[in-house]
Amino acid sequence: MLHSRYRRRAWEFWARSLDLDMDFNRGMDFETSLLSFSAAQQGFGLAIGQLGLLDDMIAEGQLVRPLDMRIPTGAAFHVIWPTTVSVSVKTKRFIDWLLDQVGQPREFFKSGHPDKS
Repeated sequence: MLHSRYRRRAWEFWARSLDLDMDFNRGMDFETSLLSFSAAQQGFGLAIGQLGLLDDMIAEGQLVRPLDMRIPTGAAFHVIWPTTVSVSVKTKRFIDWLLDQVGQPREFFKSGHPDKS
């Protein structure tokens, strides 16, 4: 098993979601997810990762996704910005784009165009 420092519990979440009794602490540790994916690509073991980061490598046949399953980890990403200071138009567009990607209502440009907000 190949582990990433910042996603060290990924194998644990996977094993527990399948009710598997295994030592998920075995394996090799890497500083980043990209290094663990590279090690998997080179045949050093199995890695767990985020599909969005791996889609291209899977499509190009550099990695194989042996199981068609997703495991919820409880991890989340948050976008934050100062409420007392105005943010740039580019930043507002980026925040709205992020919200679009996850199906959430836009914060700044409701119509999708900055001149029609």
